[in-house]
Amino acid sequence: MKKILLTLVLMLNICFAFAQSHIGKAKVVNGLEVYVFMEPLRSYETVLTSDITSNINAKSLISSGLSNEKPDEKMSQYINNIKRQASKQGAEIDAVIYSEGKSAIGIKFTEDKTDENYRLGELQKVDNLAVYFFSEPIKEYEELKTIKAGSGSMASLGTAGIVNSSIKEDIIDFVRKAKRKTRKNKADFIIYSGGKRAVACKFKS
Repeated sequence: MKKILLTLVLMLNICFAFAQSHIGKAKVVNGLEVYVFMEPLRSYETVLTSDITSNINAKSLISSGLSNEKPDEKMSQYINNIKRQASKQGAEIDAVIYSEGKSAIGIKFTEDKTDENYRLGELQKVDNLAVYFFSEPIKEYEELKTIKAGSGSMASLGTAGIVNSSIKEDIIDFVRKAKRKTRKNKADFIIYSGGKRAVACKFKS
């Protein structure tokens, strides 16, 4: 009897922890699952790393840093770079993970997919707010405010377009604006799907 009770308590604790976490469903881009600020629920191994060593782009240079590549454009570069590297090396890649900085990793899952783990991952908070980037919540939610990006990042503006910000630095700008705009009705997370806009949202009770 005690063993059954202990098992039930353990299961309830696990369910509670899972409920408190932000779980998202990753999108598939160019045949690869994409996990941005999100850790896959399935076990995996790292196959290769993609670094963007040169962060100079024509759009930013021409505008002296006023116009910077959008976060989704930067992420697309990582995805395409990883696909090219994998093709050259003859490596098999299932997904791409980006967490911070100016590099992403290509991974291969070592665990079979199930209904409980396929394309699912636990979100990492960015400046203390969950961000769904190329992913979507699995729980019902409501939209609070639309957040617009600035004209250029501090890194890009400060160097007249020679150095551009990382994806995380761009998203922090959205996060901070979302916090300011939802002080009365606090947002639980933001959703960024592309372009220069994000949406501050709250889970439904």
